Amino acid sequence: MATYGGVYRSTDNGANWISTNKGLSNSLILSLKKIGSDVFAVNLGAGVFRSTDDGLNWSSANGTMTNYYGVCLTTKGTDLYYGAFGSGVFRSTNKGASWTLTGAGLNSLALMSLECDGVNIYAGTRKGLSRSTDDGTTWENLNAGVLDTHSITALAFDSAHIYAGANDGFYFSTDNGKIWTDGGGTLPQNPTVESLLTFGNNLYAALGPDGIGNRRTTAGRGRHSM
Repeated sequence: MATYGGVYRSTDNGANWISTNKGLSNSLILSLKKIGSDVFAVNLGAGVFRSTDDGLNWSSANGTMTNYYGVCLTTKGTDLYYGAFGSGVFRSTNKGASWTLTGAGLNSLALMSLECDGVNIYAGTRKGLSRSTDDGTTWENLNAGVLDTHSITALAFDSAHIYAGANDGFYFSTDNGKIWTDGGGTLPQNPTVESLLTFGNNLYAALGPDGIGNRRTTAGRGRHSM
């Protein structure tokens, strides 16, 4: 049986870690985000929790939420966006005190990832990728005939690219989602990309058990890993 440890905090760049789970419903944490000095966590089966003291204590931030089964969370400015299975995207403008269900035109049955590029909100599902340019009110399909059959599990951005990690590889677009290119290169065959991060000139991909470990490529090239 798999075991989960919840939230840990380090104040010395990872040299030491302490458990900070007080107030959480369980120890299965699927996403962490920050707004100002507040930290928010997706607690599987229990919705969203908030900490105002660096994770020492947690309290429910579900407010008017009606679906506690979600895996993804993102922020835009001081707004929170929470992806819930079978419902769509919930948006909160008051740090979880109340929520509004959005997602017209969104395949909401299986949300896998949510990210913001600073302007737009992107939602990865089991049937590709959608984008909202109006804070979640409406969504447009960005599959371009390529991502339709892929579960989009991770997203990242730089000034020239949208990067989409999937259940079976990695794709990128240089034209705002109109055309997608397979960028797997020397990644293990058909890995699940669990997380993506752009940092400086590099793009980092964390792979699931089938791909094993972390990989790095020069951002923008998407064909080489090490």
